[in-house]
Amino acid sequence: MQLERYERLRKTESIAKVEFENATLAAENALSNLKALKKQYDLLLQQAKQQKILTAGQLKNNQVVQSYNKITVINDGTIIKKFRSTGDYVRKGDIIASVANPNKIEIVLTIDESSIHRVKLGQETKIQLNTEKTITYTGKVSEILSAFDNATQSFVCKILLTESLPAVSNIYGTPLEGNILVGEKKNALLIPREYMGYGNKVMLKGQDTSVTIKTGIISTDYVEVLEGITAEAILAPIKP
Repeated sequence: MQLERYERLRKTESIAKVEFENATLAAENALSNLKALKKQYDLLLQQAKQQKILTAGQLKNNQVVQSYNKITVINDGTIIKKFRSTGDYVRKGDIIASVANPNKIEIVLTIDESSIHRVKLGQETKIQLNTEKTITYTGKVSEILSAFDNATQSFVCKILLTESLPAVSNIYGTPLEGNILVGEKKNALLIPREYMGYGNKVMLKGQDTSVTIKTGIISTDYVEVLEGITAEAILAPIKP
């Protein structure tokens, strides 16, 4: 703007030529200084961005290093078992405790491979805990794992209880017995399991020869009889 003013004054010969040349030189020097400052600004901005990237990387590295000494719990719950005590050496990735959700207790049952095809989602299940065998709890099949468990040589399914358990502290990991209701029959003929011998044979009272029966559902306690004897038959113990 100063140079433009001097140009107008020079046209009317209001200033000397030397003054106009000095004003022109001052304007050129000012523009050169402005360009140099812009280049310096761009360089500083680039350096600041690079420093920001380096600092962010250092921050992530420090967070990772800090996490090595940080205990992480994925879900809320109650500690039911400790694997480490105060003063123990703990490495990265070590599990120091088991945490369980008391509001969602799962029952894990092992199912024989010959019976797994009869188990379906939603089937009613009766549970008896070894800690209190006089009480029976009701649940439903919530999950059937597809993979065969080599450790137990069986399939695994999970049961969710439909009723709450008593507030006991030693409930987690308790052995139990579960019976899944896979079918229902009315007026079925049942005999105690110990009265049936090898080859599905039973002894009738007053007879010396055994009778072969056709069986249905066989459990550890009872055998369903489809054919061979009637409800009026009186069984005798199998001879040793």
